[in-house]
Amino acid sequence: MIVYYKKQRSIQRVAEVRCHTPNSDILTNINKATIAIFLAELLTKVIREEEHNEPLFQFLWKEVVRLNEQPTGYESFYLTFMLQLSHYLGFGISTCQDIYTQLRRSGQHWAIDQETVTHLDNLLTDKATHKHISMDKVLKRRATEALIKFYQLHIESLDTLKSLKVLQEIN
Repeated sequence: MIVYYKKQRSIQRVAEVRCHTPNSDILTNINKATIAIFLAELLTKVIREEEHNEPLFQFLWKEVVRLNEQPTGYESFYLTFMLQLSHYLGFGISTCQDIYTQLRRSGQHWAIDQETVTHLDNLLTDKATHKHISMDKVLKRRATEALIKFYQLHIESLDTLKSLKVLQEIN
């Protein structure tokens, strides 16, 4: 980006802008676009920082590039993303048991079935390798619901996510 900055002006002149990594596949693939819209809505509701946060920026940058470049096996990308994002928000998840325990302690009588626990633990374990873990729609919905409830437990400003219904229909 080339910007001509003048201190006395409130609006600056931008001469040239280039995209470092084009997001062409996210724009043309409806499944990836839906995931990106869901994650953008989630991020606008959970990130309230005004100061510089380089580790969070690097995480977000790396993950957007990964979604764009991943040709297959990205259907559960948003679940892995949410699991990893929790660490940058200050309430990281080490095991799926953390989610279950904290939801129970908060007084929410919401049960997570063993199959969902197993798949979320697999996503947590395999996050470094980004290995594709196959999940059916019902299982993805339960895992997404568990993660959203967990996020709501820690972030009061997170209410309903409008793009969630679209994500569940498309994905």
